[in-house]
Amino acid sequence: MDDREICEHLYNVKRPWFVSRVSVSDDGKRVDMYLEHERGVKWPCPLCEKLLSVSDHVKERVWRDLDSGLYKAYIHASIPRIGCPDHGKIQVKAEWSEKSSRFTERFEAHAIDALLSTDTTNASKILRISRDQTWNITDRAVKRGIARKTSSPERIGVDEKSYGKYHHYITIVYGIDNPSVDNIEFDRKKESLDKYYEKIGKDAASKIEAVSMDMWDPFIASTKSNVTDAESKIVFDRFHIMKHMNMALDDVRKIEARNADAKELLKKTKYMWLYSSENLPDRYREKYEILKESDLKTARAYAIKENLRNLWQCGTEDEARSFWKKWYNWASHSRLEPVKKVAKMIRNYLYDVLSYFKHHITNAIAEGLNSKIATVQKMAYGYSNKDHLKTAICFHCGNLQLYPGYIKNKEVSI
Repeated sequence: MDDREICEHLYNVKRPWFVSRVSVSDDGKRVDMYLEHERGVKWPCPLCEKLLSVSDHVKERVWRDLDSGLYKAYIHASIPRIGCPDHGKIQVKAEWSEKSSRFTERFEAHAIDALLSTDTTNASKILRISRDQTWNITDRAVKRGIARKTSSPERIGVDEKSYGKYHHYITIVYGIDNPSVDNIEFDRKKESLDKYYEKIGKDAASKIEAVSMDMWDPFIASTKSNVTDAESKIVFDRFHIMKHMNMALDDVRKIEARNADAKELLKKTKYMWLYSSENLPDRYREKYEILKESDLKTARAYAIKENLRNLWQCGTEDEARSFWKKWYNWASHSRLEPVKKVAKMIRNYLYDVLSYFKHHITNAIAEGLNSKIATVQKMAYGYSNKDHLKTAICFHCGNLQLYPGYIKNKEVSI
């Protein structure tokens, strides 16, 4: 078996293609395989699949393939063109590569495996390609995955996440039933969410059943402008509501800590009040038992905050509305201004808070995905190119079919 036959066997070269010659460079540590095709072969038109004879060939192109040991492997070939009566002169598809790619499908599948396992810098070192080439493969994989999506989620969550410095934000749309990032836009304006609804189209937007979000007016306005019967579909996320309550509680603590008598008692308790009572770490337990029975305003604010969590434990909307009236009366007469402010905010949006009992959705999935997004950002030590951030999030969190061909590690013949 000579070197051409070995390469044909190792790289699964199939007729009508064959290896005409092989060049090995010890200096450059590379193997170059030159492919030719048998004469008289008819090729299918890429658009209509009519079998047609070769008209001419394009200029020789080179594709990076999987390494052969320590040697980088490259394929050289001149791809035939055919004269289709319906589509004119057109280049046939290279069986080993997607259009416009300089890598074989095998190499891209291997690169995607590496990129899913590590960051771009280390992946480029493993693959022995440049960072730009690595980003090109990542970008192609994401575009490929997005193009394969056949539908949009009918129950979605909308969230915002900061990135970089100076309070830059991205608007993230999640699929709730199939947990994944469905869309990313920069900023957190009405137009940011508008772009998502425009992208999926009016028909898909009309099929949306529920939207979980924070009480953020731009997102509310966008959803009401684009989603049919949005008033009955918006659900204000319980975790965001509790976040507002935690912030109010912390404001009460900070105000009270200015008092000399309370300052010592509240020292190093900032994070203790953020826990629910059943999840309180043992290191805080002793101090918590003392302070919860005290006359501290912070302890009262904590009790009001903890009681609000019971709203979502109600069995029906009527039960929840009855519970709410009692809780609101307590909070609004608490003489704790930050708590009263949040209580009024919830009251103003009560209809969409209680719509939880119709749809039973939250943005809980966002917490896990946000953690994964934070890991993506950390792995790259930030993104100087903000479009790379969008690409990386979709790559790692989009639940997309990233690989060339629909099947991971699909065997690709040449």
